[in-house]
Amino acid sequence: MELNIEPAAIEKITSYVQPDDRLYLDFEDGVGPFPATEITCRLDIHFRLIIVPQSYP
Repeated sequence: MELNIEPAAIEKITSYVQPDDRLYLDFEDGVGPFPATEITCRLDIHFRLIIVPQSYP
């Protein structure tokens, strides 16, 4: 898998990230530790970039 990030997006992301943070690219399917909804059957493809501290389990 190759992920290309536009320079403008990198600039915006880095304004939120602390030096020891981790970035997760999350496929929003309603399963896992970060679901915004509990819907597990969706027809749209939705990804989220999640920023968590390095100490997050």
